[in-house]
Order: sequence, then structure tokens, then C-alpha cells
Amino acid sequence: MRSTTLVLLFLASFTIALSHPGVGINMVARRLAERTPSSDRHAVMGLWADTEGNAYAAVAANRTVKRVAPDGSVVVVAQSKSLWAPSGGLTAPNGAMWILEYSVINAVRVRRIDRSGQSTVFE
Repeated sequence: MRSTTLVLLFLASFTIALSHPGVGINMVARRLAERTPSSDRHAVMGLWADTEGNAYAAVAANRTVKRVAPDGSVVVVAQSKSLWAPSGGLTAPNGAMWILEYSVINAVRVRRIDRSGQSTVFE
């Protein structure tokens, strides 16, 4: 487990930058919400990091959670089911990902995805 300080910056056009104190700012991902008008300010709703230096983005417009590695590679790590979208999350010390989701009727739930990919919904 690395004990570094990582600052996530969310910039215009759905861009994420990572800032490491004393190192500077590194632009790592652009256009995270690919199927939304650029004027939709709610397309990306939540950002968080893990202990490995990865950043995560809850892309509500695409119903996905994307992991952005320090080298800039972007991978979809979770997909919300129809009528649900992610709005935030966190990565637990044991590697489980906890995702806050909302529905089209404003219901909310939490979904946990463990390291093996097993998903559990808490409503």
C-alpha cells in the first residue's frame, strides 16, 4: 500500500488530471463521457482514487465507472443496469469497490463489487 498524496482535478470537457505534490500536474484522460453533449455538466458525477494511484470516474451519462491509470489508459470497470447510473464511489482497503447509484425516479442504492467481480446491491 503506497502512502502518497494524490489530488484529482476535474477539468472542462470531462478531463481528469492527476496532481502529485512536488511533481506537478499530469493530464491523464480526456472525453470520459463520449455519448453526451458537451454542455451536460452532470455527465461525470463522482471522482475518487485508490491506493495504487488510479483515478475512478462515475460517468452517469454512460452508466459506467471508468478507471484511469497513471499512464492515462482508461478501462470500464463497472456498468450500471438499465434505469440506474453511478454518481460516486470509493475503493475499500480490501480492493472492493463501493458505487453509489441513482435511478430515473431518484431512488438510490449502493453496490459493492469485490475483487472477484461479485456484485451485491444494498437498497
